[in-house]
Amino acid sequence: MDLQLKPLSDVMGVEVIGIDLMQPQDDETLSKIHDAYLKHILVLFRGQNMTLPQQLTFCGLFGEPMKHTNPRFSHPDHPEILILSNVKKDGKLIGAPPEDNGGWHSDYAYLKAPCSASFFYAERVPAENGDTMFANMYAAYEALSPGMKQRIGGLKWQTIRENIENKQALWPPKHASGKAIYPDVSHPIVRTHPETGRKALFLSMRHIEMTSIVDMREKEGQALLHELQAFATEPQFVYSQRWNAGDALVWDNRCSLHRATYWDQKKYERLIYRTFSEGDEPY
Repeated sequence: MDLQLKPLSDVMGVEVIGIDLMQPQDDETLSKIHDAYLKHILVLFRGQNMTLPQQLTFCGLFGEPMKHTNPRFSHPDHPEILILSNVKKDGKLIGAPPEDNGGWHSDYAYLKAPCSASFFYAERVPAENGDTMFANMYAAYEALSPGMKQRIGGLKWQTIRENIENKQALWPPKHASGKAIYPDVSHPIVRTHPETGRKALFLSMRHIEMTSIVDMREKEGQALLHELQAFATEPQFVYSQRWNAGDALVWDNRCSLHRATYWDQKKYERLIYRTFSEGDEPY
């Protein structure tokens, strides 16, 4: 298949035109999609009508699908698929309620090996607002001053479990004994992409206060992380995705940040199926 790639912005992202993800794809087509993903960070397919098994099969191109760390809103028949929705059935939410203004983050940053790719399939979307914003962490790192690159080159941030539990509803609870299911981890502020070899900022928790910098006073480290995040999410590094029903979107979680934006949850319904691919320990 002769794929058509249409840039989504000058910052990042391409739309793949003329492909039906419900159909089996040959190796050459899949290779071109994966190359586009590595080059452009974010790949969009519009007008899809995927089944959940088809979604899992396609996501296998980017890594083994992984189960969500908190199964509360996982699909009952497909635990690798997380449901994001404000839709209710029998008076109960069928999925994780969306955040109006989620903080910038990359997925599963609190794991020793965060996910590599994240995938959204949008079945229902609000008629207005509700964009998802993405920031290019390659570009942000490359735009840093030489002095800042030198300053942060060897630094790591670490999670603070107690702060995460206070701020993030989907964070897995402790065992009854009080033992952490997912203990604190540390990751480099500047990570090397394992497939492209490029360096990118890795500023990944939803709230900076969930983290600190190793061997630095907590407030001082958080101030540096706030400074870096504010710079990395300036408009010149950001693409905003306007959703349509039938959109399928995959992005490279290792070199990007994303965040939700406001939409009227009382007026509109949204139903999104989300899949994650296993990744490697950042270095």
